[in-house]
Amino acid sequence: MDKKEIERVKGLISQHGLQIDESDLHKRTRMLRLLDTLYEKGVNKQDVAAIREYLDRQLGKSKEHVEHTGNLP
Repeated sequence: MDKKEIERVKGLISQHGLQIDESDLHKRTRMLRLLDTLYEKGVNKQDVAAIREYLDRQLGKSKEHVEHTGNLP
């Protein structure tokens, strides 16, 4: 995909996430419902992967340090 198409798809994804989930009893947006689900799973089931994913979504992924050895071409 070219840059223009990628940006168009990103916009559609954002719109989708901001729509109200009509099947939700609390009428949350789709994105908020997913974040709440990750939070609950992390807290109630002590699911480390869910906790990590929730924090990555809220705070951004932490930077990974990469060590490089050898010569660059």
